[in-house]
Amino acid sequence: MTKYTKYTITSQTKFTNELKEIRRKKIAWTNRERDNNSIACASPIFNSEGEMIGIIGGNFTAKTISEDKLQEYGKQIRATASSASFALGYAEYDI
Repeated sequence: MTKYTKYTITSQTKFTNELKEIRRKKIAWTNRERDNNSIACASPIFNSEGEMIGIIGGNFTAKTISEDKLQEYGKQIRATASSASFALGYAEYDI
């Protein structure tokens, strides 16, 4: 794995664990991993069959946004993706 910044994940184990966490939480973050000034988050939209058909996300400038705002926007992005999925017939179940 190519290291672009000091934040880039280069360990296969860490990367695999990160993917598991993303699947569990249904939200992904990149925090200056590719570019020192870019933070982004995205959440999937699912159809009634449980297939991912799109995403909703945002890109933020690291130097100008607070951690509190990032968390707030992340919650909004996740809630919007969840609402869109529900409107398409997707229902989440905790099994």
